[in-house]
Amino acid sequence: MSEKIPQDNQNEVIEKGEWLCFKISDETYAHDALLVDEVLRYSEPTPVPGSPHGILGLLNIRGSVVSVFSGRALIGLTDEPPTDESRIVIFKTENESIGVVVDSVVEIAYFSKNQVEGAVAQHQDRAFIKGTIHHQKQLLIVVDFSNIDK
Repeated sequence: MSEKIPQDNQNEVIEKGEWLCFKISDETYAHDALLVDEVLRYSEPTPVPGSPHGILGLLNIRGSVVSVFSGRALIGLTDEPPTDESRIVIFKTENESIGVVVDSVVEIAYFSKNQVEGAVAQHQDRAFIKGTIHHQKQLLIVVDFSNIDK
């Protein structure tokens, strides 16, 4: 869902989209909510021997098998045990759905993609980081996990 907001002194209309905001460690991240299938309470994924670092295992969600990634590993942090606030966010990707474990889900925010400031430095392993945005007196890191399964 998006909302069209007229801009003062301009004939341009900016379309605001919904963004799922979640925490990993002390940082708040935002992901386009249109690419979120659902948010689940944390449940232990079934480990797969020999999986690459960062893949916690597989989860069966109503008959569909989903790979579950550690959000902490994706951003280069060490894993910590899940808490009562931990969630698995199921994202749509080009090929399938994937799950990412986050420390907590914060809110749905509304802002335009035009407001996102590009990432200053991109590391090949962190290509999912798209930029930042100042929202309600805090800095959000905008991410796109739709290509992490490649």
